Amino acid sequence: MAIRFLDAIDLTGLEMTNVLAQNLTSNPTTALGEGQFFYDSTLQVFKYYAGTTKGWIALDGQGGVTGITAGSGLTASSTTGSVTISPDYATAKNIILSATNLVGTPVPDEAHIIYSDSKSVVNYAAVSDLPFTANTGTVTGVSGTAPIVSSGGTSPAISINDFTGANGTQAGTKGSVPAPSAADNVKYLKGDGTWATIPSGFAGFDITDGKVPFSVASGQTVAFTSSTLTVDTANALTVDIEIPTSGVTAGSYTSANITVDAQGRVTSASTGGAGTMSSFDLASDGGTAETVSDGDTVTISGGTALTGTVSANDTVTINHDTFGTAGTYTYPSQIITNATGHITSVTNGSAPGTMSSFKASGDTGTQQTIANGNTLSILGSVGIDTVASNTGKVTVNLDLCELDAPKAEIDPTQDTLAGCFGGGNGQVVIGDIPLNDFANPAANLDMNGKKIVDMADPTAAQDAASKNYVDTTFAGSGSLIYQGGYDASTAAPTGTSIKKGFTYAVTVAGSGVPAGFWSPTLEVGDLIIANQDNPTSAADWTEINKNIDVATATVQGIANFPTAGGLSVTSGAVSLATSGATAGTYGAADTVSEITVDAKGIVTGAKDVSIAIDASQVNSFCTEVVSCQTAREKTGTIGNATSWQITHNLGTRNVMVQVYSNTTPYDNVEVKISRSTVNIVDISVAKNPGASALNYMIQKIG
Repeated sequence: MAIRFLDAIDLTGLEMTNVLAQNLTSNPTTALGEGQFFYDSTLQVFKYYAGTTKGWIALDGQGGVTGITAGSGLTASSTTGSVTISPDYATAKNIILSATNLVGTPVPDEAHIIYSDSKSVVNYAAVSDLPFTANTGTVTGVSGTAPIVSSGGTSPAISINDFTGANGTQAGTKGSVPAPSAADNVKYLKGDGTWATIPSGFAGFDITDGKVPFSVASGQTVAFTSSTLTVDTANALTVDIEIPTSGVTAGSYTSANITVDAQGRVTSASTGGAGTMSSFDLASDGGTAETVSDGDTVTISGGTALTGTVSANDTVTINHDTFGTAGTYTYPSQIITNATGHITSVTNGSAPGTMSSFKASGDTGTQQTIANGNTLSILGSVGIDTVASNTGKVTVNLDLCELDAPKAEIDPTQDTLAGCFGGGNGQVVIGDIPLNDFANPAANLDMNGKKIVDMADPTAAQDAASKNYVDTTFAGSGSLIYQGGYDASTAAPTGTSIKKGFTYAVTVAGSGVPAGFWSPTLEVGDLIIANQDNPTSAADWTEINKNIDVATATVQGIANFPTAGGLSVTSGAVSLATSGATAGTYGAADTVSEITVDAKGIVTGAKDVSIAIDASQVNSFCTEVVSCQTAREKTGTIGNATSWQITHNLGTRNVMVQVYSNTTPYDNVEVKISRSTVNIVDISVAKNPGASALNYMIQKIG
């Protein structure tokens, strides 16, 4: 029995190797759904299920047809997808007309011929089945229709009646034409049944346009011409007069837009819009919108001071009513209007006189009345100068030299630097002003992480000093100058660059290079200080050891190792003394280890002791074991759903979960399992297995 999977398998992009598809000798009786596939061992092809419409589709391994185009004599329902190919019996290049011609070759009786019946159904039949191919037998009777007559019987006499001409009162009969004599070669057969000579000469004829007749004599030529018609004389004794093609496509046009030329010919035609109007809505700025139906009359009336007039050509003219008298009025003294604001009367006045007064005001102060003859003065203030000229103008000038000093702290992000320079107004770029031209700082000077460079050496106690000045001044003075870490396994710092007082911290223990340069060996944390410039030997250095005190639990230093504590000290090496216990591994499935330790926790003895369980205790032991094991397990039955949440309360995600079928053969099934909490296991499947279809087992591990 195969393992059943009740949920989808996600290989997370990994390959499935050494896999065989399901082998069947025929299609499954019941499909699982679209996409199901198997190997048909009978046809030796793969098949997949494409739904109830397409069914099982075979993959023959030869590739697929991506497009079909019908050739001569064939039609195709489509170029892609499901395509139906049919013979084309309607075109000039069909399978019948383009077939091989059997000229001069008898058609064998066993050959077949394709034909279409009265229902346009294509059939084929053997040549021997066609009625006219039965060329053997006995004629039992023959009948004829004039002018062919027959005596009937099995050996009929077949003949044709003679041609009988008309005589002016009686029509003739059809039949064989009278035989012409040798001299009748230029004659014609008349309706009376005789051969006649064509008359010579031409007397002429009349031609008319329907109004005036014209005579055409023998030898004259009648010319048919037209600027709008087509005249064709290609056939002898025939003149075809036709209306030339106008370019308009023949057809029916609805609500047509028609264009005709001077001769009344249609030169263009197109389908127009809808037919007659049904209705439309009429609305304005006020009132309720009204529906105007087909046949209604829309009246456009003039409103206040407006008059409407209907004229020819469906035109309504709206005129403004006249008020008062048109004209030009000088210094009007009176203007009268009506309720709509139209001027109804204007009265001329007198010319205006001189100014009486006007008001003058400023940002502050009291408004002043300037009477006729008064003088208005425009005065300057601090930073503002005014100049009056004989042109009636007052010029206002900016005089920055008059400005007071700033009363508040300058905002360098918003304030600009302007002032009086050499007695005149101007501005200056702040970057052009030397720093020493500014006032002394009123607070600490923040360099914003930048350096002060190109400094002179200090001369006064409060002068700033450069790094070079400090380095050269204090190097060699004996002052302790920390230089960083030193790897004591390498040569000691040396050279003229090393000055008295240079101090190094040991970062790697060692005796230096050459070996033994440092004695005793320097340890991590020790300090070495140069006693002179350019030191060359260990004697030129002061060594400061940090581990010179008695060691504690947290401080490295001098330590004492008493042998009474169970330690053994040999040549400075400290180790544990032999305890007397035999080295080895203790404990087994049927034994328990017995360990002896002293007051300091040192093992002094060890041995294995066999486990002994009395026979009277076996039953209770098994019971307890079963009870403990049961407390670590959770079992149950699930079904009639696609997901279940099992609460086991085992307090850990270290649980083993198995699911098996609740029916024969009770085989394991693969489901989706997750441990959402330490007390809950989630089980899910893709399809409902049915009621009580599955059993689960959950066991705590460890």
